[in-house]
Amino acid sequence: MKVGQRCSILLIALVLAGCAAAPTQVTPLIPAIPAGSSAAPGNSPVQMLDQIVTALAGEWDNHQQLWLAIQGSPTGEQPPALPRLHYSMQPLQAPQIGRRLFLVQQTGGGLTNGQVRLRVWRFALDTENGGVRQDVYAFRQPERYIALLQTGQLPELQHEDLIPTPGCSLRWTAVAASGWVGSMAGQQCSAGDNPGELPRYVRDQLYLQQNQLTVESTSALVGQRAPPPVELKMQRASSFEGWLAVNPAGPNARSGDAQRPWHTRKDLRLHDGGQRLEVLWDDGTPSGWSLELARLKYPNAAEPILRLDLIEDSSGQVLTYVWAGAASTQVGMNLGWFQVGLTRTDALSKDL
Repeated sequence: MKVGQRCSILLIALVLAGCAAAPTQVTPLIPAIPAGSSAAPGNSPVQMLDQIVTALAGEWDNHQQLWLAIQGSPTGEQPPALPRLHYSMQPLQAPQIGRRLFLVQQTGGGLTNGQVRLRVWRFALDTENGGVRQDVYAFRQPERYIALLQTGQLPELQHEDLIPTPGCSLRWTAVAASGWVGSMAGQQCSAGDNPGELPRYVRDQLYLQQNQLTVESTSALVGQRAPPPVELKMQRASSFEGWLAVNPAGPNARSGDAQRPWHTRKDLRLHDGGQRLEVLWDDGTPSGWSLELARLKYPNAAEPILRLDLIEDSSGQVLTYVWAGAASTQVGMNLGWFQVGLTRTDALSKDL
């Protein structure tokens, strides 16, 4: 399976609902939190709360991790135990629910038409234990809100629109001066949005740095022992906007075909976490090509690059690609019959 193709979504506690008791022993992949480390030296819990909320906002994707795994695979296939995961975390204004909220959309990867799982994350000071508490809310009518989001709408949320998931709450603490860990502290969180699903439980731990979010997760049916946790390394993705122009005659276009009406778009939106965008004709039918934008670091390379691929949908093969430095604010491609230009729209990541 190629990186841009749809893959199964790992069920993780931050985007699931409900609560169930199912004891399990998990060996952490992320270093344990030192006792008494609820705040980094010189940082109060209030400062830590503001830092975590600021650091989380944006787009996150594990495309780089999955791409490296495929490059290292003898068969060139995606490892079955390593799913593709993308988070879109948008600050949300709903004072009746909380002050520091995120609307979180989880999808299974780069395709823009993939399955969406919707949650609200609420962050607040943990008055009982110190540090920061994260509560997770599911939607009573997720399909309705997902449909509204696809049209750019979202009505004001009320308490009755959401379902609390107390078993999925996390407590965040600082790790030295480099980042923060969010863990369930022995709580049990059940998974599943659909009534017909068999009950599952999940156990998660998150490690957040400036531009990397590591998710350690395990899941199993209630009453069964959980498998070893999977570690997903998600990078912060930057957003780009732009345009394209396509000659309907395609790659075999001749000089006379340039006089034919071209298909044009001026509303392209892509993030560099490996997002793939299908190119459609004006009537909405598929053109047969897609674009994929990714920030990649090749094995043994000193610096990452920004890569823009043109993909043939029928074969999944990359027809051609262009690359630029990862810090570039613009990238484009001109093949004569196919032209595209993209410009970065958000702040440049500090750790590129």
